[in-house]
Amino acid sequence: MSPTSPMGVRDFLSAPSLAATQSSGPPLSEFGPRLGVVFIVQAGIISAVAVIYVLSYKLVLTARYIVTGESRWTHVGIYFVNLMVADAFLATGDIMNARWVSEGAVIQGDFCKAQAIFKQFGDTGVALSTLAITIHTFVLLFFNVQMPSTPIVPSLVIVLIWLIVGLAVGIGSTVNPQYYAPTGYWCWIQHQYVAGQYASEYAWMWFTALVNIVLYVPLYFRLRGNITVGGRSIRWRWLKSSQDAWNGARANEASAAARKMLWYPVAYVVMVLPISAVRFRAFYSYNVPYQATFFCDVLLGLSGAINATLYTLTRPALRPHPRPASHHRRNTSDITTVMSENARGVPRSSVTFDHKDSQHREPGVQSSSHLSWDPTSSFAQPEAAIIRSVYSPTGSR
Repeated sequence: MSPTSPMGVRDFLSAPSLAATQSSGPPLSEFGPRLGVVFIVQAGIISAVAVIYVLSYKLVLTARYIVTGESRWTHVGIYFVNLMVADAFLATGDIMNARWVSEGAVIQGDFCKAQAIFKQFGDTGVALSTLAITIHTFVLLFFNVQMPSTPIVPSLVIVLIWLIVGLAVGIGSTVNPQYYAPTGYWCWIQHQYVAGQYASEYAWMWFTALVNIVLYVPLYFRLRGNITVGGRSIRWRWLKSSQDAWNGARANEASAAARKMLWYPVAYVVMVLPISAVRFRAFYSYNVPYQATFFCDVLLGLSGAINATLYTLTRPALRPHPRPASHHRRNTSDITTVMSENARGVPRSSVTFDHKDSQHREPGVQSSSHLSWDPTSSFAQPEAAIIRSVYSPTGSR
């Protein structure tokens, strides 16, 4: 994530091809490395439990919607379920390290190959799923684009994600003999297949991290109110103070709900940077302490837990709390439900909170500082979107 997924880099760090002078570290039979792998296994278990919780919740929710005849799938919801599936692969690969701890060595065989495949499915799947969420969220919030209610687009994106992952695994293991093998303290792509390592994992990891930085920096200022979008024009405006940016108690609440989406790319970058620093140190020094490698691995192993926690925080329906009586029959567990309903023209009640300086805004320019807040959706959006949904003469469920 990750939220994610530079786990292939950590395998590369333990490969003897990094540098002729780099130490491969103490053997797994020693106490220190075995303890480090145990921590990785524990991180995988924590992530697996978190992923199972979220996926079970989504499964129960889907079953309830099928019974009631309602459709609640949104694009981000579909992408996130796919992210959780990829995190499940990733966590499984980490948990499989328990065998190496038990045996005191990493042994070539079918189990080793299976672990490497699970890791590659998890690593690349998390990276591509995070990329899909990043691009979708940016288009939705920055340009206020109304997404179609049909799940065709996200379904095609998910098919493309796993097609890329499947081809990377299938082609690599078919063309290259002994493609997967022990690479230090676990199994992954052998060190001599550097091109395969980069093409199947590194490239996607760094591309996703770059897109996160490039898109979410302007998105933050868009949500803050510094950037205004109107038609084909994008303008910058200076705000007198942070109070002007987030004015009003309930407007603060609305803006905070939208800004929570920024934690996904932040978490992803936080997980990428440590392992990146370790990798570059390996290129420019004689050795990398195995303790540093294990620390980064534990952080990456918590990818599923971190993503599941963020999902819980950004979707209040996952948190136990009393539901307001006026919204007893409404359940918008996804933070982008409002935008999806706007696209379908669903009438909905909302309260609009204006900035005190909203009268000075240029005609036709939508600013994210002019937000509407629906307490059941936990989402902030420009008022114009609310007006379109409320007064749409053709809106239907």
